[in-house]
Amino acid sequence: MLRCGQMMLAQALICRHLGRDWSWEKQKEQPKEYQRILQCFLDRKDCCYSIHQMAQMGVGEGKSIGEWFGPNTVAQVLKKLALFDEWNSLAVYVSMDNTVVIEDIKKMCRVLPLSADTAGDRPPDSLTASNQSKGTSAYCSAWKPLLLIVPLRLGINQINPVYVDAFKECFKMPQSLGALGGKPNNAYYFIGFLGDELIFLD
Repeated sequence: MLRCGQMMLAQALICRHLGRDWSWEKQKEQPKEYQRILQCFLDRKDCCYSIHQMAQMGVGEGKSIGEWFGPNTVAQVLKKLALFDEWNSLAVYVSMDNTVVIEDIKKMCRVLPLSADTAGDRPPDSLTASNQSKGTSAYCSAWKPLLLIVPLRLGINQINPVYVDAFKECFKMPQSLGALGGKPNNAYYFIGFLGDELIFLD
């Protein structure tokens, strides 16, 4: 599950730095941002999203090193680790009890301006259509991108058929990064679907 969490976060960072339409191409030099993203996940203690950092941060969530992490625990670990990652400057919000508190997200994502009269004093929901068309640079300095994680239980041993259609709709949203799921000794990163079959990495 730690590796699945790394995959989901890596996808979020690729979308953040390289755009949603970027894809890796064989025999082509990759952008510097891609190399830097990869370095965040190296299996070294000094890398911010390494397996070492995730396992150590899990201790604070009541999980011993080597113990299986569930998707919710991984989400909490990613949230904590993101606080120490200045380069990616990503806010990670984990919805508790299926509730998203907009004011909490605004506080988490807003970068405080240096002075009260700076242009970044207002949050992005007050942006006009004219400055939205200028691209992300119009608000990046005042607003961190958000990774919203909503922990849900969709069944006991398998997905309850009642949730299948709604689950598939989530993958159609352009903002979706997919879903984490599994049970002890089985962890999956669901990235899409084809017909009635889910596509996943394990």
